[in-house]
Amino acid sequence: MANEIVRTLNYLCMGNETDWGQLPDPATYFHIPVLNYTVVAIPQERTADPFVGFMGQAQRNTPMYHVAGRLTAPLYGWKPTNLSTSIMQFLIDWGFGNQQTLATPSKFAEWAEGPNVANKRHLGLRVDQATIMGSADLKTFVIDLALQGQSEVGSFSAQTLPTNRNKLVEPQFPAGVFTLNGSTIKLKSIQLTVARKLQVEWLNSTTPYLILATNYLMGFKAVPAKNADTYDAYRRNIGSTEYTGVLEITANHNGTGSVDTTNTVATITMNRLGWRGTGEVGQKNQIAFQEIDHIGLKPDTSDQDLTIVYTES
Repeated sequence: MANEIVRTLNYLCMGNETDWGQLPDPATYFHIPVLNYTVVAIPQERTADPFVGFMGQAQRNTPMYHVAGRLTAPLYGWKPTNLSTSIMQFLIDWGFGNQQTLATPSKFAEWAEGPNVANKRHLGLRVDQATIMGSADLKTFVIDLALQGQSEVGSFSAQTLPTNRNKLVEPQFPAGVFTLNGSTIKLKSIQLTVARKLQVEWLNSTTPYLILATNYLMGFKAVPAKNADTYDAYRRNIGSTEYTGVLEITANHNGTGSVDTTNTVATITMNRLGWRGTGEVGQKNQIAFQEIDHIGLKPDTSDQDLTIVYTES
């Protein structure tokens, strides 16, 4: 038996689609190092259960399917071959950009499993939910994308990987900066999430005919040390409390960026954070922390709940 799969040898290559659900010709590929990739074909079952004079079910078929799963990756500052931006920018823009767009940008992905044992190509991938997570325990920043897509095919040869993968350096959580209402605060962890609530419709097709965003719901959670009664007072307030938050993520591009620079920097500005609750964190004989929970609100003067600027330093 020579075809057993060792998962550490699997890898992901991706590309941008021009037409939803169609592999471009020619297709441009780039390598995306991931911590996890679980996108697979999801059958939509039909099991008939008519009155035919016996117990049990006599038939089952799959009239339709789509693809779904998750992609989790560190927010690398590295620019892979064939991609004009950093991996960090590619993934954050895919997950958090195009805030007022129904037909959001789609990608194709090739999961080299084996490789060349059970390779899978997924077409028409769109982001249903995106989450950026960082913490002192995790020590880095990662992005988790819940994906929905149109179709899956197999039986193709895996792409050749670039030879400079040793330049991959994860972003360091201590290098992150969070500013609340103009004041920098130290955090134990952060979590920024956007849910688009994709609606999947097959109509009379075997694969989805439509996958469209129906909303843009942003939430932000942060855990600072408790050293004042600021958020206790918020809980007693009647009305609403709003402020601006800025998250800055710095990742080493290791020579793949502009000359005389070291890092790719993503500055994410949450223009209107609506405070919606505080949880107390910590056991007896531990330092007290608070989890502050926010909803992202859209400014009247902009289409964007948040803005993202990329620089190199």
